[in-house]
Amino acid sequence: MSFNPEQVDTINQDSVDQSGPQFPIIQWSYGDQKMKKAGGIDYLGGFFISHEYATDPDALTAAGWEATTITHHSGEMTEGFWRKEMTFSLVASRRRWEVRQEGNRRHVYAWNQYDEANKHGRATSRAHILTIIQGLEELGPHVITLAGTAAMYFEGTKSTPGALTRFSATALRKANYLSDEAAKKRGKKNTNHWPYRAFWLTIAANADKDGNPIFTKVGSDDKSSFVVVPVAAGLPDPKKWEETDLNTLYVGDDLLHVTEELWTTAEAEWTHQWDSFDPEANNLTPAEDETEMATTSAEDLDTFAEESGL
Repeated sequence: MSFNPEQVDTINQDSVDQSGPQFPIIQWSYGDQKMKKAGGIDYLGGFFISHEYATDPDALTAAGWEATTITHHSGEMTEGFWRKEMTFSLVASRRRWEVRQEGNRRHVYAWNQYDEANKHGRATSRAHILTIIQGLEELGPHVITLAGTAAMYFEGTKSTPGALTRFSATALRKANYLSDEAAKKRGKKNTNHWPYRAFWLTIAANADKDGNPIFTKVGSDDKSSFVVVPVAAGLPDPKKWEETDLNTLYVGDDLLHVTEELWTTAEAEWTHQWDSFDPEANNLTPAEDETEMATTSAEDLDTFAEESGL
């Protein structure tokens, strides 16, 4: 049977997968003050990966992930695995705005379209973080999805220092400083800078020294709620950045090459997929993207757009 290249004109293009590379998704759960008796992810918060994306349950268990079940807004429950903290190499990221519609559907907008998104409802941020997870390197890349408050506390804003803010002010600052000093000793000037992906970043559910969850108030008045936000762990105070131990944070030469190749691939096929959206096809359900958990804050961000300089 001969291949007829002109038959492509007969194909319904809505049926063609144009989503690009897909990676297993890990979600953030905020935790809930009312779930103290239940404990676990429902109370403490942390990272969750469903059985759908858990390609090797034995590897997850060996890496410290615990079997659990989470409940969605719809009341449905999903089985998967949970960790209160996770260490990973941050390879690439992308952001967009989402506006919820009737039937729990969402319209999505590019990051530079906040004003347009806000015309159609409350715009909530969504961040995807492409990573290599420590202890799960052989399973390949995973994507962490963070919405609203979780995204803000991870990335940081002008008034709310985030996990990445602290990571930059400690690990990256010291790495760049040492590279500058090494160049000076060779009589040269260093013009290169270290990327996030060169070092392990540990993100944990915010807790006190005894492991009790610390709840942060978001929203205002009757729409406020208390959630457990993601924070950077294992890093010194930025004022003491010289104390950062890069020997424990550096991913190593071999993995650095892997992340470099992954960044190049992502830059070409993944990172910029959210730079624009087709308005005719701009109508997602959570099942087509990420299903939110019941513990997600109802009030996400009143000021994220302004504090992000949008």
